Amino acid sequence: MNIANIFKTLIVSVLLLLFAIDINLIILSITINESILNPDFVISELEYLDFYSNLKNNMIREMGAIKPELASLVNESVSVEMIRLKTNSLIYNFYSYLKYQDDELNLTLSLSDVKENLIKSAEDSGVEIPEFAIDLIQDNIDLREELNEEQITIIERIRTFIYHFYAIYSLLYFLAIVLLLLIFLFIGDIISFLDKIGILLLINGGILVGFPVFVTELLRGKIKGIELPGDFPSEIAIKIANDILEPFQFYGILLIVIGILSLILASGIGIIRKRKEKEERREEGEAEG
Repeated sequence: MNIANIFKTLIVSVLLLLFAIDINLIILSITINESILNPDFVISELEYLDFYSNLKNNMIREMGAIKPELASLVNESVSVEMIRLKTNSLIYNFYSYLKYQDDELNLTLSLSDVKENLIKSAEDSGVEIPEFAIDLIQDNIDLREELNEEQITIIERIRTFIYHFYAIYSLLYFLAIVLLLLIFLFIGDIISFLDKIGILLLINGGILVGFPVFVTELLRGKIKGIELPGDFPSEIAIKIANDILEPFQFYGILLIVIGILSLILASGIGIIRKRKEKEERREEGEAEG
C-alpha cells in the first residue's frame, strides 16, 4: 500500500467518524425536539403524573382551609378538564414564545369562569363565600408578574439557546449530506461505499437501541434509596427519563434497517457487476474464437 492509499484510507476513516458523530447529533437533536422542546410531550407527562387532578385537590384543600364548605364548592365548580385546558394553554403559550413563534410571552390565566362557577355553586348551595376569598380569585392573572428578574433572564437565555439549537439542527442535516458526498468521492466505488456506510449504520444503530436501557438502568441504580425532592417517586423519574430517551431506540432501529438495506444493495450491485463482467469475458472469448 503506497502513501496515497494510506492517506486516502485515513481521510475516509476520519470522514466516516465525523459522519457517525453527525448522525448521533442529529438523533440527539430530534430526541430533544420531540421531548423536552415539545409541549405535547410535556402535557402527556403531566397526564401520566395525574398533575391536573392533584392541582384540583390542592385547590380544594386551600379553599377548605379558609372555610370547610368551600371545599365542596370548589369540587363542584372546578372540573379537572377546566384545569387541564387552562394549564395546557399556558404551556403552549410558553413554548410558542421560547420557539420564537410569538414575540411576547403570554402567561395570562383567565379565571373569570372559575369565579362565576364558584359563586353560582355557592348561591345554589346557600353557602356564603367570604369576600376576601372571592377577591383571591382574580378574573385574569398575568403570571409574568410573578417572575423575578433572575427567572426572566433564565427564560431569555433558554429562548436564545433554542434559537441557536434549531440553527445547528438544520446545519447538521446539511453536514451529513456533505460528508456522505465526500466519503463517496474518496472511496470512488459504490459497492465499497454502501458496505462501509451499512456497517457503520448497523453498529451505530445497535448502540442507540441499547443506549436508553443502559441509561435508565444506570439511573435506577443511582437514585435507588435516594429521597428525591418533593417525595418524587423514583420509578416515575425513571419512566420520564425513559420516555425522553425512547426516540433513540426508534432511530436506532431505523439506522439498523437502513444499514441492512445498504448492505443488501451493495451485495446486489456486486452480483450484477460480476455477472456483467462474466458476460463481457464470455463475449470477448467468443469474439477471439
